[in-house]
Amino acid sequence: MTSSQSDISVNGLNLTVYGLHEYKRLPQSTPVAVMFALHGRLQNKSKMETISQVLCTLNNDKQQPGQRHLLVVTFDHMNHGSRLTDKKANFAWKEGKHENPSHAIDMWSMVHAGSRTVTELIDVLEYHLFGATHQPVEVWGCLGFSMGAHATFLAAANDPRIGVQISIVGTSDYLALMRARLQEGGFPEDYLPAAFCTMVQQHYDGLGDRLASKKVLMINGKEDQLVPGRFNDGLVPSFDVARENRDWARISVPHVGHAWCPAMFELSTAWCRQWMVSANDSFYLSLPSSGKL
Repeated sequence: MTSSQSDISVNGLNLTVYGLHEYKRLPQSTPVAVMFALHGRLQNKSKMETISQVLCTLNNDKQQPGQRHLLVVTFDHMNHGSRLTDKKANFAWKEGKHENPSHAIDMWSMVHAGSRTVTELIDVLEYHLFGATHQPVEVWGCLGFSMGAHATFLAAANDPRIGVQISIVGTSDYLALMRARLQEGGFPEDYLPAAFCTMVQQHYDGLGDRLASKKVLMINGKEDQLVPGRFNDGLVPSFDVARENRDWARISVPHVGHAWCPAMFELSTAWCRQWMVSANDSFYLSLPSSGKL
């Protein structure tokens, strides 16, 4: 069954909220979990409709005591979709017929702004959805694809209210990714100014420690040449390896590049079922029902 879509304006942004109409038919005491779903570069919020609908199928499960109703919220990144003002700024240093010398700076602005937007929406969203006196949200989460995934690392690290993070073909080390692209593409070094790099690095210092209490799921395509999974290597040592497949997990999907695949939908749904909709301490992340990754 397709979940409802409610279009509302908050903080000057056009949001789509999935699953809201269904919630309003439930007892007012029903707790809520909210997942923000952030799209990739050169996309818009409509590209997150499929994952939003898939996640909302969790609301079809038989209601258990304390089970939360899941809402998924999407919005257009800065300079994307309904907010587009400069199309060139969304392209890479060289991408087809397009060239954008300020790519690293432009995309960083979008990544950082996306992470801040999530926090600013958490500040006020309950009032817009439920009224001035009803605050039913117990868990906040953020999921992103590509550029949206880059933003989820910062959002989860910087906002103590965000407890769940899912990164799809994203990186937790923006500068390492950009430096590799610079070297591999033979681009001028001034495409990554020293002062800019110093500023960005400050946002990533202590990232692992700031994510230590979060339920982090990282999924990358093993054949991804645009955002290779190795650009999450630096984060792993700061996590407790003994917790693998408990409250954090890192999965590389074979035969998949920089794209969605069925396993990503299944794994993301399992992660949300565990850490957003229910709370089962015996949880162990299993492979997709197809038996293949």
